Amino acid sequence: MAKWLIVVEEMTEVAGGRAERRMKTLVRLGEMDPKFARKRLLREAKKYTPAALKGVSTAVCRHGSDGDTYLIVAKESKWHAFCTVRLLERVS
Repeated sequence: MAKWLIVVEEMTEVAGGRAERRMKTLVRLGEMDPKFARKRLLREAKKYTPAALKGVSTAVCRHGSDGDTYLIVAKESKWHAFCTVRLLERVS
């Protein structure tokens, strides 16, 4: 069985109005079946609120056909900084 990481990739605004992409590890999963890792990914994506979307109603949308990437988007607004939550296999 493989070990998994759940990684968050966010767009943030830095001084000067530039957008910057930041990645951070949200959860380190132990050894588990890919099916269960994808279920855990969805659960963590629903719980996570990016800094750019604090106080805004959000939705979690599957991105891609294999279910290992989700987008967190704002419900009301047409444009907000995007946030992607991904499942990655850890290489030891």
